[in-house]
Amino acid sequence: MPSILITGGNRGLGFEFAKQYAADGWRVYAVCRDPSNASDLLRLAETREGLLEVLAST
Repeated sequence: MPSILITGGNRGLGFEFAKQYAADGWRVYAVCRDPSNASDLLRLAETREGLLEVLAST
């Protein structure tokens, strides 16, 4: 399974890329500053059955 790391995954192009790659079956690691404030991204991760993981940037 291919995988991808996306920075700025909680909004804009990063969020759209995360959605599209996960929908195509890629393993997506979406990075954002504060995952607790990334409600749309967290909701998407729940629907993608383990294909999308949300990570905090440091």
